[in-house]
Amino acid sequence: MLKTAFIDKDDYSKSDAAAVAADQVFHQQQAVISIPKRFSIPAREIWLLQDRLEARRGKKPLRLLANKRFRAAYDFLLLRRDSGENVGGSATGGQNSKRLTRTDNRL
Repeated sequence: MLKTAFIDKDDYSKSDAAAVAADQVFHQQQAVISIPKRFSIPAREIWLLQDRLEARRGKKPLRLLANKRFRAAYDFLLLRRDSGENVGGSATGGQNSKRLTRTDNRL
């Protein structure tokens, strides 16, 4: 099993710590049940994409909208918010909902 102390070190960024946490969760679940890569890889991408939803400047938000898993990550973030988890300002609507509407209309 991976040690949680690895995540607590100050020399890891928030995204690196999230990636390590995702690896730990999938590693622990593999001991209980087999998760095919066709499910674990997209789930991990969706999970890690949620931290990137906070980007609001420059071209990052536009690149994020182009990601094929963007909508799934945003919807999952809203579910987390609605369940009472503190997800920060990334799921509060505002600019994100306007961008989503424009993107959805193009599809």
